[in-house]
Amino acid sequence: MGTHHNGNDREKAVLNAFIKLSRCSDSIRQLEEKIFTKNGLTSGQFGCLETLYHIGPLCQKEISQKIFSCEGNITQIIDNLEKRNLVTRIRSKEDRRYIIIHLTPEGNALVQTVFPEILQALLRKFDPLSEEQLVNLGNFCKGIGLKAV
Repeated sequence: MGTHHNGNDREKAVLNAFIKLSRCSDSIRQLEEKIFTKNGLTSGQFGCLETLYHIGPLCQKEISQKIFSCEGNITQIIDNLEKRNLVTRIRSKEDRRYIIIHLTPEGNALVQTVFPEILQALLRKFDPLSEEQLVNLGNFCKGIGLKAV
């Protein structure tokens, strides 16, 4: 169902695109949440683990920038992952104020279980789109995301 707004053609087109994009995003989030819940993770926790898995050890600020989380929230995410022995904090020898977050073997194993499951679910979800359409979709989303308000 599209917009019921009685505006001009551009307004209706923007609202209809927004509604479709929002519903698509919601359906992908629901798909992810089922997998995260089954594995005892939140999306923020998985984002942190996946970032460390693919990029390597980082400080909290770098992780928060990668997963678009505020620094206060990333502290809680890392605290909870550390309680589950999925990450560890290691103080830099050069600058003791600088703490690097590392995946533990348990965290590495969990990402190796969950990431392929997420990837397969996304491959099924995006199956109707060609490679070219996927590239275009990515470019469209990037263009909207970079547009200054």
